[in-house]
Formats: sequence, structure tokens, C-alpha cells
Amino acid sequence: MEPQLVEIVNPNGRKGLVAVTSRAARLYKRPPSARGQHGGRESQEPVLPDLRLAAPYIESGELPPGNATTETWRAYGLAKGLPSEQVTAMTRDQLVDHFTTPDQS
Repeated sequence: MEPQLVEIVNPNGRKGLVAVTSRAARLYKRPPSARGQHGGRESQEPVLPDLRLAAPYIESGELPPGNATTETWRAYGLAKGLPSEQVTAMTRDQLVDHFTTPDQS
């Protein structure tokens, strides 16, 4: 079977070409969650994370680890009562700071 070149996009947004030799790899389609809700076009509204990502931390009373995914931190923020607009606008580092920095009141 002759290799076929397929364009890929890594998580950082860089594009590249990969030689695909198997039929299964050629037929693979990215799941809708990886493409966004509109088939690869940017979604107009941010997709909120699954709150189950935060469940272990809410139940144990502990914070997610500092290197947890942005989605986990966003789910934790929503579970702790932050508004969805605020959570989706914050980066992972901003969320970590929000929950780890003591209030200055």
C-alpha cells in the first residue's frame, strides 16, 4: 500500500504532513469534540467542561494539581461557583492563581 500524505494539526496549532500507511489511519476522522461543535470551524460560544473532571477534587476537598489540564481547572471553577463567562475567559494559570492565592481582604 502506497503511503498517503495527510495534514495534521498538533495541539499548539502547528500544521504538518504525515505519511499514513494503514487504511485505518487514512479513514480516521477526528471526533467532533476535537474539531469543535461546527465541524472544524471555531465555535461562537465556548464549550464548557464536563463537571465530572472536578468531582474527585470537590469530594476530597483538595485542589487539582497545578499541572492539571485547563479543562479540569475550568470544571473546578464552575463547581466552586465561578460564572461560566469568567471561567472560560481565564487561562489555566489564572485559575490556579485564583484558587491558590489567599484573599487580600
